[in-house]
Amino acid sequence: MFILQANKNFLIILYIITITLCFTYKDIKAQSLNISLANAYSNHPLLFSERIGERVLSEDVAEALSGWQPQVYVDGSLGKTLVNTTTTTSSKTDSNLPISVGIVVSKKIYDGGKTSQNIKIADSRLTANNSRLSSIENQVLLSAAKAYFNLLKEQDLLDVALKNKDVIQRQLEATKDRFDVGDLTITDVSQAEARLSDANANLVKAEADLNSAKAIFFSDIGLEPEDIFYPEEIPILPQNLQELVNDVKKFNPKVINARKMRLVAEEELKLALKEMSLSVDIQASANQAWDPNTFFEEQRYFDLSANLKMPLYLGGKDKAIIRKSREKINKSNADIDDILRQEAEKAMIIWNNIESLNSQIIAFNSSIRANEIALDGVVQEENVGARTVIDVLDAENELFMAKANLIKTSTSRYIATYELLEVIGGMTARDLNLPVSSFYDSNEYYNKMRDLSGSNEKLLLNFLDKN
Repeated sequence: MFILQANKNFLIILYIITITLCFTYKDIKAQSLNISLANAYSNHPLLFSERIGERVLSEDVAEALSGWQPQVYVDGSLGKTLVNTTTTTSSKTDSNLPISVGIVVSKKIYDGGKTSQNIKIADSRLTANNSRLSSIENQVLLSAAKAYFNLLKEQDLLDVALKNKDVIQRQLEATKDRFDVGDLTITDVSQAEARLSDANANLVKAEADLNSAKAIFFSDIGLEPEDIFYPEEIPILPQNLQELVNDVKKFNPKVINARKMRLVAEEELKLALKEMSLSVDIQASANQAWDPNTFFEEQRYFDLSANLKMPLYLGGKDKAIIRKSREKINKSNADIDDILRQEAEKAMIIWNNIESLNSQIIAFNSSIRANEIALDGVVQEENVGARTVIDVLDAENELFMAKANLIKTSTSRYIATYELLEVIGGMTARDLNLPVSSFYDSNEYYNKMRDLSGSNEKLLLNFLDKN
């Protein structure tokens, strides 16, 4: 009895484990939207390129920081000198092999704030590029989402086209059977054959569109499509149009980038205003020479000096730079207004499009229900001679078109949702909480660079190899 009970419990546990593994395998195998977006985020070459470009800009900060560091040079020389001396009574040739080694150390003491301003400019450019990288990330993930939904659309359209062809094929066979018994004419058969040819053409087009969608899917996401499905939830969007416009002003990455570029222009103007500032450098040099000439066997010297430089006239270059910087600020202000208008307009168009699509979806659902009822009625009427074959074919075609329109409209509704999310800067891996191993941190390399700038370069190279 104990053995039977143990075997029964074992079988129950084995059944539960089997069912669990089946569902787990399905979840692993399925490609959800978030998994696809995560792969695009982690492996898209455009994002790789832009992240490398951001590191390049980080090195501009390191270059600016080096302005306060001392500069050290080592020089040396080796040669041979021949001196021929001729007098009225004699001629003499002396030779020597001069060797010298020296070191020069220079340090900037004061430059009117130009070096500090260059650091601020490099920092502000890097910050502006961060928002540009965010904009590109939004675009990349939006393209991936579009590829995902368009592939779902083409799969559904192909499925509808296949079913439509099967229905018309059966209708043609039934029409031929009734023609054989004299119930219908050759005209009815020809009309059914024509509709079947149209269905075959639609099927071929659907297959071609599906293959194209698969190619775009792989290009934008980097995976072969396998068991994709519509998401159960969609992102939360602004509740009304005013909230949407406010979010565009605050969070749109292009608007943010334009504002940060204005800050760059303002920092460049501050640098231009310091162009005529006094600069002070200190320099120390030491030199050791052996056999420098025919008179001395060894010579050494040490020099310490402070150098002051104060520009008085630069031919108008400084004034031109100031005017140029001020015009850059004016241009930046105009760019902000222009980009804000464009993005707000884009957001409002998408918002109105979503409202229109919602109404269309309701209408097409009603159309499908009505066409199904109408088709059933037309078939029954055709059976008793009140309708013709062409009436049945027309009803089937109208139902097919309604289903296709619903698929296209529903897909457009999904895409429009993510387009609206992109306009307010929400199409990022962090905002979508994508299942990635780690989010890209633009400050990580920057902080490493600042810590290692001017020190151990091997540590920085090791960090680059790991990232």
